[in-house]
Amino acid sequence: MKAILLTLVCLQAALTVITAVASLCGRRAVVHVMPRWMQRMLRGYTGITLYPLGIFVQPEVWDAISWYNREKGRWARKVIRHESIHVEQQRETLGLFFLWYGVEYLFRRMFADHRDAYHGIAFEAEAYANDSDMDYLEHREPFAFTGYFRQRNWV
Repeated sequence: MKAILLTLVCLQAALTVITAVASLCGRRAVVHVMPRWMQRMLRGYTGITLYPLGIFVQPEVWDAISWYNREKGRWARKVIRHESIHVEQQRETLGLFFLWYGVEYLFRRMFADHRDAYHGIAFEAEAYANDSDMDYLEHREPFAFTGYFRQRNWV
């Protein structure tokens, strides 16, 4: 148990350093198609942001971006904007994003089902509230997700 905890602490520290360096470099997130193992693991989710590695999306999102289809293209761009908001959140929290995300999810899960707990997380609430705004990242305030803690009920 101690070895697992020590490994997690070391990984968190390494991620913090990588995130800080990438933030200083101003690196933009790159969109990738999820590898097959990730597709199986994240079945039911359209994308995930793993900053500084990039945004990983399911193949159907990638296809909707790659091929011209007005309706699916609009949906795919919304998914990318949603994940881009998470990129900014992960830059700001300097590697603590997943720890914070997990703790908030577990707390909310005590009082609600998975769907409500997931959508109640401040990071997700900000991303869902603003993923239709094409210019949101241009005028987004730093740490804007903190304004979404009280917007959603804990239950």
